[in-house]
Amino acid sequence: MHQLLHPALVREASLRAAARRLPPVAVRAADTADIPALERLAALDTAPAAAVELPARVRAGGVLVAESGGRVVAALGLRDGLAIADPFVRSSQLVRLLRVRASELARA
Repeated sequence: MHQLLHPALVREASLRAAARRLPPVAVRAADTADIPALERLAALDTAPAAAVELPARVRAGGVLVAESGGRVVAALGLRDGLAIADPFVRSSQLVRLLRVRASELARA
């Protein structure tokens, strides 16, 4: 028997299924150990200016990272909002998540 489901229930079920397929994500402040990963991201994202400034930004506590599957896949500069991300990973939602966290930190 075919049941008709409310669109909100279908959307919720598909979001839950997608969440089960995605690895967990950690959002945190970058530290100096992240500099090589951030430089790799900047090169992948073709953001050479970001790569030059990353060590100073990280040391000043001005970079948030999104880490997934044990890798840094996106980063956001807190002062200028510059985002870099791995183009081979679905990272647009991660960048949005970093922006939300940055706005929370700015309000605190």
